[in-house]
Amino acid sequence: MEKRRQMAYWLGVCLLIASAIAQHITFSSQLRTLRHEYDSQGVQMKQLQRKENALQDDNQRLSEKDHQLSEQNQHLSQENQQLSQENAKLKQELDQTTKKLQQLESLSTAHPWLPFKATYYDAYEQSTGKRPGDPGFGVTASGRHVQAGVTIAVDPKVIPLGSVVELKFPDGHTEVRRADDVGGAIKGRHIDIYVPLANRSYGVTKVMLRILKSGH
Repeated sequence: MEKRRQMAYWLGVCLLIASAIAQHITFSSQLRTLRHEYDSQGVQMKQLQRKENALQDDNQRLSEKDHQLSEQNQHLSQENQQLSQENAKLKQELDQTTKKLQQLESLSTAHPWLPFKATYYDAYEQSTGKRPGDPGFGVTASGRHVQAGVTIAVDPKVIPLGSVVELKFPDGHTEVRRADDVGGAIKGRHIDIYVPLANRSYGVTKVMLRILKSGH
């Protein structure tokens, strides 16, 4: 009877040990599974972190690109505004030029080219009977002083004083002059062109003349 009890006791001990070993094996398996899942999650976390860092870098680059585009857009806006102002200015100048051309065309139509005889004079005694220092030396009938490249003497009955005229010479070149003076020998279609110092070599020239702006 005692022997059976001992056998039953040791059988129970063996069963407890076997159960403990089975639980240990199960726990170890579960622990390995948990470690594997932990390692896998760690890898995934690292991958996600790298992706997050890459996205942050992309976002930084996009932000810098957006800033550059904003600056370029502002610069282009300023250039566009400047071009608009220049365009408005050019349009205004073009309108003014167009008006002047229309005026010249109108004057050209109203005052056609006519043939004139042209001679030359200066402000000295040989042409005007006056010397430097004399009252009125170098002063024209209009009150203006003689000016090279500008002054001509005319018959005011043909060309009113103050008129702006265009001269076309035999060689084809043209000049714009102003009728500021008169002369006793200047009658009809005859003009006297002022030069700083006239001499006989100037002679008489046949020119074509048209009035661009009539004087009063």
